[in-house]
Amino acid sequence: MHWLSIVFFSIHIIIILVLVVRIIRSRKPVGTSLAWIFVIALFPYLGPISYMLFGEVTLGRRVLEKSDERFEHLVNRIENLATNNATALEGLDSVARPVANFLVNGMNLPVLGENDLELISDSLRFFDKVISDINTSQKFCHLLFYIWAPGGRADDIGYALIAAANRGVKCRVLLDAVGSRPFFRSSLCKEMKSAGIEVVAALNVGPIRMWFKRVDIRNHRKIVVIDDRVAYTGSQNIADPRTFKASSKVGSWIDAGVSISGPAVEALNLVFLHDWGYETNQPTAELVANNRLLDSPANAGIVAHIVPSGPSQSTDVILEILLSLIYAATEELIITTPYLVPTDTLTSALTTAALSGTKVTVVVPEKIDSWAVKLASQAVYHELLKAGVQVKSYEKGLLHSKTVTVDGSISLIGSVNMDMRSFYLNYEISVFAYDKSFTNDLRELQISYIEDSRSLDISEFKNQSNLKQFAVDTMRLLSPLL
Repeated sequence: MHWLSIVFFSIHIIIILVLVVRIIRSRKPVGTSLAWIFVIALFPYLGPISYMLFGEVTLGRRVLEKSDERFEHLVNRIENLATNNATALEGLDSVARPVANFLVNGMNLPVLGENDLELISDSLRFFDKVISDINTSQKFCHLLFYIWAPGGRADDIGYALIAAANRGVKCRVLLDAVGSRPFFRSSLCKEMKSAGIEVVAALNVGPIRMWFKRVDIRNHRKIVVIDDRVAYTGSQNIADPRTFKASSKVGSWIDAGVSISGPAVEALNLVFLHDWGYETNQPTAELVANNRLLDSPANAGIVAHIVPSGPSQSTDVILEILLSLIYAATEELIITTPYLVPTDTLTSALTTAALSGTKVTVVVPEKIDSWAVKLASQAVYHELLKAGVQVKSYEKGLLHSKTVTVDGSISLIGSVNMDMRSFYLNYEISVFAYDKSFTNDLRELQISYIEDSRSLDISEFKNQSNLKQFAVDTMRLLSPLL
């Protein structure tokens, strides 16, 4: 059998060489390329198989063409909402205008004026408000979430939708097939479907599909649109924070959301319809025509950007936007994120900002639900702390809020984590608000997180055991793959 071993070994070496050449030719970010070469070389058979399953953003040619077409249609529709685009840009201050211009010129997404934004800093209040609006809905309820975890307040959302459907309201629910797997197996899902609610799984997975398309590309968006009145987005999933993942012993999940009225409501509805049409093969133009928001009144003049991002677009879009925010900061930059696994360019931007005199604060949870991400995050803490970035570790639960404030002038709230998955693999949604009042509200929430956090000290990472340091350094090499 000696000759058989030689054959298998030779085939394995050929596969490794072919994959290494493929990685080099794909022109991925250097860190990602080196990490995959490391995995392929270090783990025989398992490494090459892992790369073939997860190494490339493979959506399929037809899927990409269809998605590009739908995204172009989405952008065109949003542009139609921006009747005061030039006026809105002129009204922005010197901090906000470069960021807004970057989004307008880089993504062709116009700013939308005359919006009203209300920050929702408590998860249970988020559920109360959404349920209240569902209970008074008259036309339709559109929900898109990564996770729907049965139980508690999440069930209350389901029963509110059932009541709405029973009185003739059109209800559509789009949930990620992986993130919401327990829901699709639940009795509540069956009840909702029996009531006439359309429940659709986004980005289905299967044993055959996994060999042709990446199964870890997920729809991570969180969107609610109700009639032509109100929309919600942020970091909140349909999961009761008091019971969700209780076995992981990370405490309650701490989230933040925003309720919106004004033209941004229709922009969020267009994102939902884009994703719904993608999964159901319904023509986007027909969906938009039949779900047009004729009137979305606002009580304020907040200028905002609704920014969808995902792997079918330019893969650097959301990363470039975050870099533009960091570069815009001259006085203060505060970031909250549950998962901090930044690219080298993002780490460099944060350290450069701190060394240039900007007060940079990053707030992360003390406990998270992924040991690999925790180790990978620790790998970058030393570099950030050395440059003067303040890293705060939140101690009262799993801080899941994804927020950014810049100089009290610009704010970001949405579903985007500071990690490779959000930058390159997930479909995400973000709201940029160019408003001092809303930004101040969000900043006050961030300050409350900081008050419930401990400051990390560089000595914590200097005095680690050799074994712990080796684990951290190893995860640093693998961080581009997380």
